[in-house]
Amino acid sequence: MKLRDLWKEKDVTLSFEAFPPKKDSDFDSVRFAVEQIAELKPDFMSVTYGAGGSTAAYTAEIARIVQAGHGVPALAHLTCVSSDRGRIRQELDTLRQAGIENVLALRGDYPEGYDPTAPRDYRYARDLVEDIVAYGGFSIGAACYPEGHVECASQAEDLRHLREKVDSGVDFLVTQMFFDNSALYSFLYRAHQAGITVPVLAGIMPVTNAAQMTRILSLSGTTLPNRFRMILDKFRDRPDAMKQAGIVYAAQQMVDLVANGVRGVHVYTMNKPDVAAGIAETLSDMNLDQREIARYLGTRGAPLWPEAAAWAAACQRELEGTVIPRTLGRRLSLSLFAGESRDLDHHLRHCTEGILFAVTLGAETDRLLRRWSAQSMAKAAVGQAVCAVWLDDLCADYCASLLPQLGEGAYLTPPFSPGYGDWDLGAQQRVLDLLQAPKRIGLTLTAGGMLVPEKSITALVGISDRREESCGQKCMRCEKTDCPFRCAPAGSEKEKES
Repeated sequence: MKLRDLWKEKDVTLSFEAFPPKKDSDFDSVRFAVEQIAELKPDFMSVTYGAGGSTAAYTAEIARIVQAGHGVPALAHLTCVSSDRGRIRQELDTLRQAGIENVLALRGDYPEGYDPTAPRDYRYARDLVEDIVAYGGFSIGAACYPEGHVECASQAEDLRHLREKVDSGVDFLVTQMFFDNSALYSFLYRAHQAGITVPVLAGIMPVTNAAQMTRILSLSGTTLPNRFRMILDKFRDRPDAMKQAGIVYAAQQMVDLVANGVRGVHVYTMNKPDVAAGIAETLSDMNLDQREIARYLGTRGAPLWPEAAAWAAACQRELEGTVIPRTLGRRLSLSLFAGESRDLDHHLRHCTEGILFAVTLGAETDRLLRRWSAQSMAKAAVGQAVCAVWLDDLCADYCASLLPQLGEGAYLTPPFSPGYGDWDLGAQQRVLDLLQAPKRIGLTLTAGGMLVPEKSITALVGISDRREESCGQKCMRCEKTDCPFRCAPAGSEKEKES
């Protein structure tokens, strides 16, 4: 499959990157890892090309295994800085014979001792793109740099070169890794203003150790947001926690990117199947569980009827295309809430600290709900259920994201919100004040005590050292039978009696 056609069929894609071995003795271990990643069935996989073409033969073979052996379209990297036209044609011949239809055209890093002023067949990636177009038969991707190429004097100059490269025949772009999504959003705006309209895939690197991050920064010039620096500082000497925190951070990036309309996420997995699996699971969670939607609609275990299922899918697409979820949290002493509610005190009886948080789907969701109501009350009811499930998922994901920051041996209780048990709903205003929610995420209360935007949640979770009190998964997937907040499984006796 030519990748230029992929985005005609799918709104959002997930792809992984693999690298070939450098020597024969490593081939079997690399092949095993790559095949494990391919079994996750991403939309495509890219295979890198070693410096100066040092892994050229392995690149074609690994790409062939991915595509022919696992049915996953392969994107073969090809660099030109150390090549001439004859060699590039040979490489294209090899890829064609292997059945590969997609090439990522790159200049490549200058090798040691390289003289950029010497006569060369290729100086820039666009020169390579032009030759691949002339050769024919390939869908062509290229690289782009949200924070600007390190060799360009300005971002404006970098965009001019990018436009030239795209106009040479590029079908899609893959970004250099970045850790601050705002850098990508700024780049996408500037790229659109410059007339660049091809799909742009966000390159995400799950950082699993601090030394890896040091190397990345020295090579790429990528900036780090303070939040990520804090994660690095906290878990630098704890490899397992650093790995978990890195995956969680990348997953949060992805959720935000997809919610903001990015066409695809390309993950630099470094041949680590466990990292790829963690990322794939996170993205799949964005497809809302229809059983949960049905539960909110009161179907008592029955699946959604066809029309409702179609409405649910349509509502989710509209939400993903327009809504920007926002979260806000604050760690604090639970003494602030002591004595307010017997049920709350009992719930947090083994905790001294907790995290107060708010999650909102934003004002745009309220506008969508009003529009759905005008179209059909039945569709509006389904839309309400879709929003509720998405909000629950965001809360669960937010709580899961907190755990790496708390360290080993720390667990979170299930969330407890104003209105639960005997915790008076009137506490909602105090919760918003403690979070500064009106100022920071625009979350307020009506005179009647309702949250605005409507699809919002505030809650308190306790930090405990007791695993048995923890809650780190969505109710529909949970096997705990003694949780007071448990949602009854579809068709259970508890549900039948309700």
